[in-house]
Amino acid sequence: MVYDTNEVLGQTHPELLRHYMDNVQLAFNSVLQLLMLQAWNPYFLTFNAPLWSLSALFFFYLLFPWAAPRLMNVRNPWLGICMLAYLLPPVWVISGSNSMACRITGLLQRLPLFRVPEFFGGILAYVVFKRAHQAGQMLLANARRAMVLFIVACFLTATVLFTHVPKY
Repeated sequence: MVYDTNEVLGQTHPELLRHYMDNVQLAFNSVLQLLMLQAWNPYFLTFNAPLWSLSALFFFYLLFPWAAPRLMNVRNPWLGICMLAYLLPPVWVISGSNSMACRITGLLQRLPLFRVPEFFGGILAYVVFKRAHQAGQMLLANARRAMVLFIVACFLTATVLFTHVPKY
């Protein structure tokens, strides 16, 4: 298997990002694939790479009946806290001189535990919009335009960083 990374190292020295599983690792990963738990294992891209999303969704479907009612009843849905919690692992990887950073990329993107703040943030965003709708509050046209511009600016910034600044 090859570690999932966008590092230049993968293009210049691909042998450093290859891992050959022994029979025990292969058997263990096979069982995880059958049980849809492969996103919890660093070698999750072994057989069917896109299946990680079903593994993560399966976890969130199990988590939803417990989390949704609790988050729906919070008095102050602090979306900012979820955003900060979601940023902590990537900031840790980027800021440190972690030699495993290129191997952690796939875990940051796909490990369900790292995605929980995003999942909770989606539920909390629903709470905010539902309460605003129930209160009869509507977004002004300027607020909608500002939101669209923010989304476009984020997309363009990410595109520039991805295409012109290889480190990020």
